[in-house]
Amino acid sequence: MPLYEYKCTNCGKVLEFIMKSGDAPVEGCRFCGEKRLERVLYSKFSVGKASAESSCAAKDFCGSACSGSKCNFGGSE
Repeated sequence: MPLYEYKCTNCGKVLEFIMKSGDAPVEGCRFCGEKRLERVLYSKFSVGKASAESSCAAKDFCGSACSGSKCNFGGSE
């Protein structure tokens, strides 16, 4: 079963639940007792080929722009 993250609407703590897709978490926040939780969604991260004029798609993640058409993300190339 997949791991899902939910954020408490009261205290803001992030909780992890292992459950079937589509099921709502049965319990509330273990820190403050609040029953309302919001699902935390993450966007996909992908690095594509960058042209010499553009910045790398990972610039915000790795903190540096690509040199030419090679991405510096990962640091080995």
